[in-house]
Amino acid sequence: MAGTRINGLSALSEPTQRSDRHFVGRDGELYRQDVSAVRGGLLHRHGIKIVKPSASDFSTWVNQGTATLTDVGNALRIESAHAGTTFRFNAALRSLPSGNWDVQIGCRKRSMFKNHLWSGIILRESATGKAESFMWMNRGLISSAWASATAYQGDRNPQFEFHNQLWFRGRKFSATQWAWYFSLDGSLWCHFDTNTITNFLTTAPDQWGIMIQPVNEGAPNNSCVMDVFHWAEGADLDVNAGVPTYGNPGGTGDRTALITVTTDVTLGDGTINNLVDGGFNNDAADALTPTNGQSGKQITFQFPHPKVITEAKWFQNASQANGTWKWRGSNDGASYTDLSATFTLDDGTAGGGGSVIGDLSANSTSFSYYQMQQTSGTISSAQRWKEIEFKVMRG
Repeated sequence: MAGTRINGLSALSEPTQRSDRHFVGRDGELYRQDVSAVRGGLLHRHGIKIVKPSASDFSTWVNQGTATLTDVGNALRIESAHAGTTFRFNAALRSLPSGNWDVQIGCRKRSMFKNHLWSGIILRESATGKAESFMWMNRGLISSAWASATAYQGDRNPQFEFHNQLWFRGRKFSATQWAWYFSLDGSLWCHFDTNTITNFLTTAPDQWGIMIQPVNEGAPNNSCVMDVFHWAEGADLDVNAGVPTYGNPGGTGDRTALITVTTDVTLGDGTINNLVDGGFNNDAADALTPTNGQSGKQITFQFPHPKVITEAKWFQNASQANGTWKWRGSNDGASYTDLSATFTLDDGTAGGGGSVIGDLSANSTSFSYYQMQQTSGTISSAQRWKEIEFKVMRG
């Protein structure tokens, strides 16, 4: 006996959003705006924010051919008819962010992939036309190099990974290296491939976007279709989205290009930026010595984007109390909200592992400014201040 469709939609109708925010229709329960909820509700546990792209976000075509971008309600669809037997790509691109860029898409395969049908994320060097891509293929995932839009250079790393829905990510993490990652939920990422920037490219990529390789050999010669339901770009995207960690940008290492540190504390040597330079040497290049006996002071850490901080570690050369302080947060640098009870500014580990200062564990609000405000006591010049680290995520 034939079953009854409870959503009342025909089998080929486009998805419709229900009152519980699920999408039903062509893909039933798997087709929803809150895509990551498919993987055990990570959207609600980790606060992943889905940002749907529009055609204007990727407005520069390279070798467009018959490819199109279409808004299908909850995703941006890139589609191209089967074309010939020579590998090529149709790509819709935009400029890469400067610095250590980080670019991501969340997407679904919408057609059967035969033989060499690929689609995914791409990096391109506009001056030479060379490109690097990370894509689905008919037998899994593959990273590849392209001499041009119509000249396939070769495989880099093919692997057997069978998923119809994935997040692809490209991340430059140093002056000379970048890596590909993939994720099942947009929160927890798996490393796939790492390359030196000039291993194949002449200088560096300056464009990125979405692409399709339209050769779909075999009968029937289906069109190639991919739906992109999420995109993100930046220089400080979280390594693991929605999860505060010391490994996210702004947490550890040299953050002088990311965090602006200001203070009214008078210093005997070093600079206040040394607190976020990633260095732990006991000298004026990596640390600082405050002038003795100061009170009523402040140290402010300004981020380029609102951040949620749930823990902070303080490093000194040796244990020495520096008065009583508290944490405050602000989004305009003028009006502040108290975030913690008062605490003694000290490092009982003598710089070994750092001491957690103040209890920020209950903080779930993102702020652009985090400030340490001295409420009583005095600062000591007996021990240098070395570093501060944050358990952080982007708000």
